[in-house]
Amino acid sequence: KHCASKDAPGVQENAAAALANLADDPTCRERVSSCGGLEVLVNLLNNSQTDSVVACAAAALGNLADDDQNRVSIAKVGGLEPLVRLCASSINDSVLESSAAALANLAYNDDNRKRIAQLTGIEPLVWLCAHSKSEAVLESAAAALGNLAYYNDLNRIKVAETGGLQALVSLCEEWSSEAVLEAACGALRHVVYNNDSNRMKFVKMGGLDL
Repeated sequence: KHCASKDAPGVQENAAAALANLADDPTCRERVSSCGGLEVLVNLLNNSQTDSVVACAAAALGNLADDDQNRVSIAKVGGLEPLVRLCASSINDSVLESSAAALANLAYNDDNRKRIAQLTGIEPLVWLCAHSKSEAVLESAAAALGNLAYYNDLNRIKVAETGGLQALVSLCEEWSSEAVLEAACGALRHVVYNNDSNRMKFVKMGGLDL
């Protein structure tokens, strides 16, 4: 209830962080959802003006999205829209990391992959991969692009058209972080899968030399 109340931001932050930690357990994920927790967390994304609260709420939704039914439910209560908006507008790395990571988990659902793309969610993730200096943000954004491209050719094309292919190749060339490299290489795997145009672009970019 403290997430939903008019409590001070510090109370809301700690309550949302507690939900994020509890969401590691499958039983707790189901319980949070059945108690209306998804709606409360989405409300924080839409209305809180405090970055730390928003980051914790996004992290909680991301952990709760480690569940097939919750991925559907989060989309139904309007969770995709604020997460995409935050990736496009926030300048806070904690918010960006948590929001992109949440989209990555939500994108394991086919309908969510389509909807995130319709909301122009691919473009800000590509921008983050191309411009962010935060290892955590890069890892989450690259992972989200990879999941969005998974078995979705329209999204693969969109990732390439918006500069995502080049951004991912550049991450592999310029970063030594194992987490960033794993996410970027995984994304490239899905972006070039079964798409001859993207494969040709990848080769021309020097991708075979990575």
